[in-house]
Amino acid sequence: MALKRERMWKHIDQQDAVSDVQALIADMEALLQANNCTEGELRTRTEGAMLYSNFAMRDAAGNVYTYVKAGNQMTMQIDPRGLTLYVNQEQQFTATVTDENSQPVDNSTGTNWIVECDDPQALFGSIDVGTGLYMAPNTIPAPVAVRVRARYTAPDSTYVESEIPLNLQPTLGGA
Repeated sequence: MALKRERMWKHIDQQDAVSDVQALIADMEALLQANNCTEGELRTRTEGAMLYSNFAMRDAAGNVYTYVKAGNQMTMQIDPRGLTLYVNQEQQFTATVTDENSQPVDNSTGTNWIVECDDPQALFGSIDVGTGLYMAPNTIPAPVAVRVRARYTAPDSTYVESEIPLNLQPTLGGA
């Protein structure tokens, strides 16, 4: 399974590009360790005064997690992770946001949730955009992998987002 990549952006001056990339690498290493991940990937490029970076990591179970940071050094973690849900099950997801000093950020407002699936024919349920309450569909004809994504936008318009995998099964014990 290839690592899923997400774009991160940060306004920079061209001369700061090297130190910003070094900071991104340090952030990536800390996230890998904090999430017990075995593999990570960081790609960067600059265009004018923008530094574009792609970052993803994978844990020992093969779950892929993405982190996106912009403007400041916030991080986000979605819990619970590594779930399998079945027909009509509900799951409350939470997002924990921390600032550049690893201090909690009040994200009780400003966090939006979405659920996505690459298969346009799949039934993959719904999530409350404001609360993170997910509801599995009432029919799941075949196993399907979806993504739960949260994005917190701070009052200064900087943002951080993260996504986690979620597996849906037709019945308890698989198809």
